[in-house]
Amino acid sequence: MLDQPTQAFFPVKIKDASTIQDADWATVTAYFELLRDVTDLNEGALQIIVCDHANLTEESWFQEEAIVENWRPADGQRRALIPNDWLD
Repeated sequence: MLDQPTQAFFPVKIKDASTIQDADWATVTAYFELLRDVTDLNEGALQIIVCDHANLTEESWFQEEAIVENWRPADGQRRALIPNDWLD
């Protein structure tokens, strides 16, 4: 489980990393490519869970294979890690 591993490449207060112009996107992309390559080499025997603000919108493999849930969707619908009915 990796929690915000790309945080060093973005400003301190961030809502959506895809809007940051001065972020080091080449390094961030290389980082996620490394994670992808490591999981591929292990042929499904390794799962890596990453919680991060980075969204590689230009990378189809990232959009199609890496994102399981977008907690800040473009449609404005709020989603939660823990469903509200669990809180009752």
